[in-house]
Amino acid sequence: MIKPASLGSASRRLSTDRAVRDLQAAVHRLLRDVGNENVNDACPIPSTSFTVLAMLLTTHILTGSLGLAIGISALLARKGSGLHKCAGSLFVVSMILMSLSAIPLAISADKTTSLMGAVLTLYLVITSWLTIRRPVKTLDWVTAIAASAGLATSIVFFSLGLDGLGGETGRVDGLRPEPMFVFGSVALLATVGDLRWFFLAAAPQARRVARHLWRMCFALLMAVVSFFLGQAQLLPDALRDSPLPAAIPVAVLILMIYWLVRIKFGVSARIGKP
Repeated sequence: MIKPASLGSASRRLSTDRAVRDLQAAVHRLLRDVGNENVNDACPIPSTSFTVLAMLLTTHILTGSLGLAIGISALLARKGSGLHKCAGSLFVVSMILMSLSAIPLAISADKTTSLMGAVLTLYLVITSWLTIRRPVKTLDWVTAIAASAGLATSIVFFSLGLDGLGGETGRVDGLRPEPMFVFGSVALLATVGDLRWFFLAAAPQARRVARHLWRMCFALLMAVVSFFLGQAQLLPDALRDSPLPAAIPVAVLILMIYWLVRIKFGVSARIGKP
């Protein structure tokens, strides 16, 4: 005779197994939605790889969402205020975690464009943060590695763009090649800025603040574009069909220009104080 306790235990195991299968199916769909074409239902992910990818994807989504919200808050806050400093620190941590989690996801999906986008975001955020945290210019192994990464990222993006232009489909990783030249130019501009920054004798306060601001803002702009335009299929239909996904990146760009103009004329210089 089967005991009621045994039936209850078996029922709980079945419920748990069903929940795990549903979760695996959901992660499979999400991985495919974000561009991992190597994932399919006919060829399931091994358990260990699945666990790692699920953890990375969860980290990427959570830190990316948090970074977007905090980054926009920092951009709107009065520069140099306590809110701006606190939001800025949280934004840096969120963007670093988001980018680090994106690198293995991009490798598993064989997406070179996504990989280099994560590297460029890391480079911009870290060099922007160092600009504020190091009032005195310092040329050491950290800054040398950062500048080398910026130059390498620029070269790879230009190569991807040329490959897209010369390819049969005219695309690279499913994307048009023109953005590759934009990202390559930004990385090259930032690298040249690094060289000027560390080898020029004088570095005025306004220039230091502007260097910090445009790098943080462009990293935020990349995250906003990636989420609202690059992953538009994940948005609800009502939001996807509205002007909001295109309006938010434009708003971030306008705010960046606004603050750069204010800094140019000597406003909000307190941001440079650690």
